[in-house]
Amino acid sequence: MTLRMIKSIMVIGIVALSAPAHASAITPDQWSIIKDGGIVKQLESVKGTEVKEGVAIGIVDAPPQQVWNVIHENNDFVHFMPRMLESILVNPDAIAKAKALKFDYNTGDPKELVHFLKKHRADKMTGTTGYFFSLLNVPWPATNRWYIIKLDDFVTSGRWYQHWSLVLGNLKTNDGSWELVPLDNNRTLVTYTVFSDPGGEIPDWIINIGTKQTLPGVIEALRKRVKKEFGKKQ
Repeated sequence: MTLRMIKSIMVIGIVALSAPAHASAITPDQWSIIKDGGIVKQLESVKGTEVKEGVAIGIVDAPPQQVWNVIHENNDFVHFMPRMLESILVNPDAIAKAKALKFDYNTGDPKELVHFLKKHRADKMTGTTGYFFSLLNVPWPATNRWYIIKLDDFVTSGRWYQHWSLVLGNLKTNDGSWELVPLDNNRTLVTYTVFSDPGGEIPDWIINIGTKQTLPGVIEALRKRVKKEFGKKQ
């Protein structure tokens, strides 16, 4: 199963757990895990690199709009997303100035940048585009990783999709997406993808292990936040 296959089928829409439209892409064993509240996690190959793209798929027991609202609580990610030490939705007008700041990009503690970005915090995205800064707690012996990513929203009938790409950071790559598709009984099928290469001297196989280990925690954190915000049992 490839990410492209999942996305192509999801665009059609899924209306019932009893007969999922994407069953031809997800194996019966995987669907059994998902429909019973589990999370499917897997790694997919990316051309030109041994670093894998991570994919996590699970159900959140809430309608897509509620899940979508939580995904856009960027300034609060530090309070519920794994490993986040800082989370700032940045005013787009400040991005060029942020790029011009003089500091050590390899540092795991970009104090000057954080101080600057907090002065230019945005309350919400501008239309369908936004810029998001995060500082991640990375286990020893690596240093913490930070990045600014560009967020782009695409909402159509039956599909909520956000893609992000790296703008600035002390890592090599950070691209990914959220995709939400409605299910029956006000539930949402969530697909989270991330292709992140921290760079440095970390072996590719260790990066891949780290990616796969962290995937379920993101879906679980989303579920807990939705439950806290909207009070519906996950």
